[in-house]
Amino acid sequence: MSRGDGMVGFALNALKEAYFGTHTKNLMLLRYETLTSKPAEAMKAVYDFIGEKPFQHDFDNVEFDADEFDNRLGTPGLHRLGRRVEQKKREMILPPDIFRRYENDNFWNGPGLNTRCVRVV
Repeated sequence: MSRGDGMVGFALNALKEAYFGTHTKNLMLLRYETLTSKPAEAMKAVYDFIGEKPFQHDFDNVEFDADEFDNRLGTPGLHRLGRRVEQKKREMILPPDIFRRYENDNFWNGPGLNTRCVRVV
């Protein structure tokens, strides 16, 4: 999964290429933590980024699932959203050595690395 052609490795490498590439004016990173703790602020930032008027959302009534897609990937429930947008404490399911391998890979949180002024919300 973490190899360059694996599900995690491929996605992480693609994000790095976009973040450090030349087309960053087309890139905005929305942190999970922002979306789940301040959903209205997060969505306002998205609408601002795409140049659209904000839309009023009901963050207490959101439901979505991609069961067919998730099942094909062998990751049932991965893209299933509950009714309410909220930040939930998640139990660590990765072995500690694998978690430690990636815990400092959040390069988007380092202001010194954001040389192309990517919008990170």
